[in-house]
Amino acid sequence: MRASDGLERRIIQMSYCRLGEDSDVYVYLSTDNHLHCCGCLLKGEFRTDRYSAMLDYLGEHRALGHRIPSDAVEKLARGGTL
Repeated sequence: MRASDGLERRIIQMSYCRLGEDSDVYVYLSTDNHLHCCGCLLKGEFRTDRYSAMLDYLGEHRALGHRIPSDAVEKLARGGTL
């Protein structure tokens, strides 16, 4: 696709954050367009098809002191686009 085609390109993020020094959660978008909190400290696994539901869920993590990268929250708030 060329920029001159007049089509808007959306790049969807596959993994929003992974477990590591700055994150206690691993959130990704699966091929069936569901967001997953994998290996979740709250429930073991959380799955939703809504970005707003994942943001609310990550708020529960934060309320318990779990580390959530702010850039992951920002990307999810934009509906997954970079």
